Amino acid sequence: AFKKFIDLNKGKKIKFFMHGLAYNSDLATHISNILKGYEDYYSITGRIERQEVLKIEVKSHLLLYVAWQGYQGIIPSKIYEYIASGTPILLAPSDKDAVESIITQAQCGLITYTVDDILKTLINCFNDYKNNKSIINDINSTNVQQFSRYLQTLKLKDLLDKI
Repeated sequence: AFKKFIDLNKGKKIKFFMHGLAYNSDLATHISNILKGYEDYYSITGRIERQEVLKIEVKSHLLLYVAWQGYQGIIPSKIYEYIASGTPILLAPSDKDAVESIITQAQCGLITYTVDDILKTLINCFNDYKNNKSIINDINSTNVQQFSRYLQTLKLKDLLDKI
């Protein structure tokens, strides 16, 4: 989908940053091979300090979250970090499970299932950006706040109190 999106927007200022991916050299090589010929449109880096990553997430226009296919019920903590950034999340593809549910409840992202869905979403997001209609998530909304560390800790406390 990303390559098709770039093909439709050659020469435009578009960059897909994959911070930390170089930590896994096999995966970085695999992704680089898939994106051969599109080097001007992506960047793979090694690990970056956590505070710097958080700043990058806040400044980004869209955060890609690739759900773990076949691992229903697994909720990596990265999704909570993404929600807290206030930057819209692109779930591509969806896990059709817990991560999709969280993004839906928080109303903080776009959920896709197929390459065509992803491409249409990228096109729409880019058009919105060009027209100054970028999506911004309100991190103070109750939809987002329900996933705050504080409220999640209270839920855990309530569960433990029932034991």
